[in-house]
Formats: sequence, structure tokens, C-alpha cells
Amino acid sequence: MRPDGNSPGTGRGMIALGGCAVVLVVAATTFAGGCMLLRRRSQSPALLAAPGTQKEEMGEIDTLRHDLLVLSGDLSDPERQEYDLVRASRHLESIEIRLEALRGDPGYLKLRALHESVKLQLQILEKGKPPDEIPPLPPATTVPPADDRYVGSKVNPSILVKGKIFSPSASQTVRYGPALFHFARRPVSRSRIGSLEAEAGWKFIDVEVGIAGKAALVEYSIVALDDFLRGFQPYLEAERFLSKEKLAGSKGIHSVWREVHSTESGGVTWLHRVFALPADAMEHPILEIHRQGASKRVWVQY
Repeated sequence: MRPDGNSPGTGRGMIALGGCAVVLVVAATTFAGGCMLLRRRSQSPALLAAPGTQKEEMGEIDTLRHDLLVLSGDLSDPERQEYDLVRASRHLESIEIRLEALRGDPGYLKLRALHESVKLQLQILEKGKPPDEIPPLPPATTVPPADDRYVGSKVNPSILVKGKIFSPSASQTVRYGPALFHFARRPVSRSRIGSLEAEAGWKFIDVEVGIAGKAALVEYSIVALDDFLRGFQPYLEAERFLSKEKLAGSKGIHSVWREVHSTESGGVTWLHRVFALPADAMEHPILEIHRQGASKRVWVQY
């Protein structure tokens, strides 16, 4: 008999009963949780998808983007020794056919730009260039809608080279990384480039940027900001049409930016970039150039 008047067996019995109660509570909780999880899963079929079914459940736009990125990765892999260029070309053509069926989709333009970038990669390989000369996909083409990070905010001059916004002129040059940039002309606004017409309410602007010095262009991203400081990526489809035209502007060598991998050390190379901007918001567009890893960027207001 224990001092409290209970026998030792009584304490063990109470512990056992308490243990049973805990087990029952845990079991009830587990059952309730399982019911809730089952209910949530029944309401969300996507959660029941087995591995490997995610691609089939994506929309056609997302599926095409996935296919283009996979093809691009294959083409730009420097460790790959052999390329079936005929098969890659046919694959790209089949993607283009599927893409044309989505011309009315809001994501069509960005996916078309991605398609043109992958097409450029394939063309470089077909010309016999080594894989390490294939430019990687610019961030501009894999993503996304207009960049709104500057909208409605006061831009801190500390993020800009020399803490100021430059203006174009025949004598305006800016040293940025290994390249010396020239900004001699205002952009040319156009509603059509070749047989490609700008969407209703939009305009193409052809921007001319001069580069002196030896520079790898894949190190630089370039964005056009409209009057509301919304950022728009280069429109690669329009640049493809522009490459068929006789480019004119400042004296020297002219080319479309997307067709140049790097600039040489001698002379000035004038590169043309095309952007699509809202026609009612491009009175004073700003060109932003940013070099990978740099804390500052170049702004030129036209």
C-alpha cells in the first residue's frame, strides 16, 4: 500500500487509461485530418496528379514555352558534341504551327519572341558556329509582362551611372563595362516593319545604340521604359523583319542587335533594337541598359 492509500497497481492502471485516451485522441485527430485532406484533394484534382503529368495539365501557352526552353537548352549546351539539326528544325516548325493557332492569346507576343530567340540559336548552329558562340536566351524573352518596379516611385539617382539620366547627342558617350556606348539619334517610331504591323494602340520604336570596344553583348540587357516607367523587353519578332531592311542612321557598321554576339575592338558598331510600346505613352521613352552583376545602370531619355 502506498502513502496515498492507493496500491501500486492503481497508478499503473491510471497511466494505462491515460495512455489509451491519448491514443484515442491522436487517432481521432488523424482521422479528422485525413478526412479534411481527402476533402481538399477531392476539391483540387491537381493535387492528385502523379509525377510526370504536370506538363499535360498546363495550358497550351505554358506547354509551348516549356518545349521551347527545353529545345533551347539542348541547342546551347556546350558539352553536347552532336546536334540533330534537321530534327531540331522540324521540332521548331511544329512548335511554330501550334503557336500560330494562339495568335489571339494575350501571351502570344512574348512566346513569339521566345520562339524567335530559339530560332536564332538554331541558325547559328546551322552556320557551323561552335556551341560556345550561341548566345543564351536573353531574360527578355523567357519572361514576362511589363516590368512595373519603377512605376509610381521616385527613382534614386544612386542606381544610375554618374547619378544622372543622359540625353542623346552626336557627342554623347558613356563608358559602361568594357564597352563605350554612343547615343547619337532619337528612336524612330514606326507602325510597320516589313510586313509586320504593330498591334492596335501600339507602336514600334527602332533604337540605335553605338558600341565601341570589345564586348560580349549577352552581358547586357536592354529595356525601354514608357512615360509611366513601365519596362518593355525587345521585340525579337520585329527585329527579324528589321534585319531584312537596309539599315540607315549614323555612319559606320549597322546591324540588328539580336544578330550580333560580340563587338570588335576597332570602330563603332551601330546596333538596332526594336521595342513595342503603347502609342499613347511614349512621348519621352527611356532606354535602360544593365550589365550583369553591375550595381548601376545606364538611362538615356529621348
